[in-house]
Amino acid sequence: MSRNSIKWTWPENPDQVNITLLPLSDPLCANNKCHAFAKAHKASQGRMSWASQFLYGEWVSWYYLAVLGTAMILYCCSLLRAVRMTRKVQSRDPAQTAPGQAQADLFDRAVALCRAFSYRRASGALGRYFGQHSLLVWLLIAVSFALSIVACFAQHPYYRESRGYGSPPLGVRAGLAGVAMTPITLALSGKYNLVTMLTGISYEKLNVLHRWAGYIYLFFGTVHTVPFLVNALASGGWKRVYYQIYYVGSYEYTGIAPFAVLVFLSTFSIPWIRRKRYEIFKHSHVLAALAFLGTMFWHAGNEGNSWYYLYVTVAIWVIQLYGRLQHKMGAFERRRNALAQVEVLENASDATKVMLLSVSVADAIEWSPGQHVFLRFPSLGLIENHPLTIASLPKMTGKNEMRFIIRPYDGLTGRLYRFVVDNAGDKNPKPVEQSVSAGVVKARAALPMLFDGPYGGIPQSRSLHQRFDRAILVCGGGGISTGLPWLKHFAAHMTDYEKTCKLQTVVFIWCIRRASMLAWCQDEITRLSQQGTSDIRIRVYVTGGVGKGQIDGLPEVANVSGRTSDEQQAGQEIGLSLDDKTEARSAMRHDSMGEFTPRNKLQTHYGRPNLDDVLDKTSSGRRNLIIGCGPESMKIDLSNAAARLQSRVHRNLTAEVALHTETFGW
Repeated sequence: MSRNSIKWTWPENPDQVNITLLPLSDPLCANNKCHAFAKAHKASQGRMSWASQFLYGEWVSWYYLAVLGTAMILYCCSLLRAVRMTRKVQSRDPAQTAPGQAQADLFDRAVALCRAFSYRRASGALGRYFGQHSLLVWLLIAVSFALSIVACFAQHPYYRESRGYGSPPLGVRAGLAGVAMTPITLALSGKYNLVTMLTGISYEKLNVLHRWAGYIYLFFGTVHTVPFLVNALASGGWKRVYYQIYYVGSYEYTGIAPFAVLVFLSTFSIPWIRRKRYEIFKHSHVLAALAFLGTMFWHAGNEGNSWYYLYVTVAIWVIQLYGRLQHKMGAFERRRNALAQVEVLENASDATKVMLLSVSVADAIEWSPGQHVFLRFPSLGLIENHPLTIASLPKMTGKNEMRFIIRPYDGLTGRLYRFVVDNAGDKNPKPVEQSVSAGVVKARAALPMLFDGPYGGIPQSRSLHQRFDRAILVCGGGGISTGLPWLKHFAAHMTDYEKTCKLQTVVFIWCIRRASMLAWCQDEITRLSQQGTSDIRIRVYVTGGVGKGQIDGLPEVANVSGRTSDEQQAGQEIGLSLDDKTEARSAMRHDSMGEFTPRNKLQTHYGRPNLDDVLDKTSSGRRNLIIGCGPESMKIDLSNAAARLQSRVHRNLTAEVALHTETFGW
């Protein structure tokens, strides 16, 4: 029997008075044995039946299925277009990429119009807090929240005249809408999820949608809970509330546990709380989610179609778990554990520390540029892992080796740094050969490591050199871990596969605070810039204090702010002063065309690049790809610059300007 029609036993009738013909105003006329109550009950259900509220769960499902379907269609269109473009790889004729000959078609213009909005991000304080998400993401979240509010509050009445006539309609429809959110929220979660499989959107970019789906779920749960408490309070005060909560089998009794778990999940998903205690959050989040699903089966009680949503949730969870175990965790293949070799570079003059980690893996393991793995060091903690971008390509040195550039901070990376220093094979480390200065020293150690992955990257990444004429790689600090593999990938194809490679020019921009950071990969960058058959242009921008003289092994320094190195060193640690920034931007606007000519393929500059101006001068190919990774403020500027560049498509100066930025800090 439905709990919506559980016999109403309040107030009690100790004298067993015959209530059949009592008027509705009599307190004892409180169940269907009283004819007046039965008539009013039937009338209330006739105006708005309990069963009709289940439609709201179906409408919520159809809305999110429509969003998913749209994303799938766009993904299929992009794949088909990519296949068509790779089949029509053009000859490397410079005239095809000359400005004014872009010949953008209708599809290109429509895509550019969408990108002009979807790439744009909020700047300033709002951007620093919400910067990872584009305006398109926020629009989707805002529309979803608005429709959730409409679904709850558009239909009246919110309450019935008496709790005995049935559950409050507002609470019922909010509850069913919430149950419908269960499979949606789960499908957006995890490193290997259903939405990623269907849309090609990497899990780290979906994480914000998973989190906000949880917040919408909490909204539905709150709107579902409050009417039941208000109804009970109006019917008999706090005594009645207490009675309903402890009445075994009532909605209030079974709903306490799932609502409490939902509040816990949502609260500890707030970004600053999650970042502060990420490892605790991660493991408690999974356990709490399982507890929530179990208590939801109990609370829903198979009313109407409520369990169907939960069955779908379980099916999605099984699919995602199986997929991750088979394809990602390596449960069906060996050698996901190895001995990692870690080197520590430390500059005595500015205390810049970095670890270079390398590990040999099985030949069967492959990855693409920009992908990352989760590293776990059993000797440093059994349950803690850390995401790191792979700074190498597979089988580049004859053996399959993953390399990582790691900045030590708090948590796992800090413990790894201390382990290497304390257990170095050479207790008296020698200066690093070909380093920026004699202040750089090296310490080495080895320790066992497990890894999970790879994840992320760009869909169809291996055919990008056949789709774009020009690639612009913009990295900030540790973002070199993403940019360097892409640079190697493009350089290899431009050298070895000229007949099938459409890519003509690669512009690589690396912004670093200190010149000593060049020691991380200076040899590789220098070697790539000297590749005679490829047009690879590398620009290194040193934004902080740099000391005297030119950087060893690099071409003569260009000072974009017009000041000497000594004057630059006196500036702010993280960049130039306000006047210097203004001068630097002015100098960049004046000299951008010249400094990106291939006369000098590798140059260093002191000052911050003006990304708007740099991208405007470098994105002169017919089809341009921009890849960025670095601090959030840099990615915001890069995204907004790419959004403004879409106007070049409408002016027929270029056919496409595509952007991909790596998302971390989720």
